[in-house]
This record gives sequence, structure tokens and C-alpha cells, in this order.
Amino acid sequence: MRHKLFITFILFLMAFSLTAEEPVEQVLKQRDIDHFLKTIIPIANEFDKLGVEYDDESSDEIFPAELRTNREFLKILKKHGWDESFFDKVGVIFLGHAILVSGEESKKMEGQQAKIIKEIESNPHLSDATKKQMIEQITKSKGAVSGQQDVMKSGIDKADLDLIRDNIDRLKEVFKELSEN
Repeated sequence: MRHKLFITFILFLMAFSLTAEEPVEQVLKQRDIDHFLKTIIPIANEFDKLGVEYDDESSDEIFPAELRTNREFLKILKKHGWDESFFDKVGVIFLGHAILVSGEESKKMEGQQAKIIKEIESNPHLSDATKKQMIEQITKSKGAVSGQQDVMKSGIDKADLDLIRDNIDRLKEVFKELSEN
């Protein structure tokens, strides 16, 4: 959990980018993904050493704006070969990863939902009204997940998402390492 603050920062960047009403353009090249994979763990380690305090559950502060101007953090980025484009590129990488992973989870969930619906339909102890209500709730949750996917996809260029998809296995490894530290 050492990198919780760093991951929180990136998630704030993603949320900020999702509120943009401008059409999205391609941001990434393969070299950006390669550079991210090579440098994100060392950057996260150095970020942790900055000792920045931030409570992501109770603060109303605009954390990303503060960090974008934090000289120490900008020095860390420069040391690892990044400039201000880091914020946009890494935000797109996190967003694309979230879209693809949540899409995989959504497909798994659909299979489980179909099984649950069959069990509900075949349960002789439930009234037809109860069965209908339960199935409607399951269907609504499926629609909510789909809607969330659509919103997230509207914040990323298709070419960027395709590039992230091509690198998803390597990205999953790095994200797993980030979440474990």
C-alpha cells in the first residue's frame, strides 16, 4: 500500500480528464508505454519519499493541481525522462487500463449474472413478482456497468485504447506491483 497516494493522484487525473468536453485526441505512442513501464515504479518510490500528505477520502483539495506545480515532483519526473506531458500520458494509460480490466470483469460478471437469473427463474420458492423484481435489479446493475464503460471510453482515443490493449499484459504486471507496494 506504499503507493496508495501515488495511485490516488493518478485516479484524480483520470477523473479530471473525464470531465473534459473536448473531443479526445491520440496522446500515446508505443515509446510512451515503454517509458511508463520502465519508470513508473521508480517514480512512485520517489513520490512516496516526498512525504506528501493527502487524505483521498475527506479532502476537497484539488490535489493534481498542487502536484503539477510541485517542484520536487517535477524534478523526479525530469530525472526519469518525463516532462509535463507525463500527466496526460499517464492519465490515459491508467484510464485505458481501467477500461480494459473492467471490461474483462464485466464479461465475467455477465456469465455469473446469467447463471443467477437461471437459478432465480427455476426457483419454485419465489413468486413470479419476486423473480421479476430480482431479475430487473440484476439487469439494471448490468446497464449501470455498461454506462460507466461508455463514459470512460468517451475520455480516450480509440488508437490509445488499442495501443494499451496491445500492451495490457505488461501493464497488468506493473499495476499489480504498484498495488502491492
